[in-house]
Amino acid sequence: MNGDLHLQDLRQRINAKVASLLKMRLKTEKASRWKRIAVIALCVILFAFLVWCEVDSYGSIYFWGLNTFIVVDLIGYFVMYRIMRHFLTQMKNAGTAPQHYRAVKQFLITYKVRHWIPLVIAIVCSLIVLYGSDLWPFMIILGIVMSLSQIWSDWSHNWYLDDDFCADVEELGDLVHQESAV
Repeated sequence: MNGDLHLQDLRQRINAKVASLLKMRLKTEKASRWKRIAVIALCVILFAFLVWCEVDSYGSIYFWGLNTFIVVDLIGYFVMYRIMRHFLTQMKNAGTAPQHYRAVKQFLITYKVRHWIPLVIAIVCSLIVLYGSDLWPFMIILGIVMSLSQIWSDWSHNWYLDDDFCADVEELGDLVHQESAV
């Protein structure tokens, strides 16, 4: 009975951490005030640059290439968020520990590639729109810059996967493997 209670508590802790991972928060304990100000300033500069590109290139191939990139990337982020929400629902509805562990592992894989898949698809779609024009080198440079920013973003957001959460997932995996061996 004590083992079942521990397993239930472990699963609830994992579900709570995953639910908190899906909440979009700008203010975190680990981010300093200056880092938040720098991120906000960078977002404002990027937004101003995008507006300037839109106004300057209205009706040209730049307009369609940039809009394709932005729209496809935003749709991709939304789809990845919905997939992660689906895995959270699977974790909450899992009847057994192996089902729960499988859903957690699927969530973690999706969490790790949540930026990369939309970015790659957006770059490919933009290159398709720009194919035949002389703008494809611009999109390759933009893709490299965006990839480097995503690498930095993924590296800097690893504080959401704290050591306690990783230990809980590992413990759940050990319990599942012990249960399947019996």
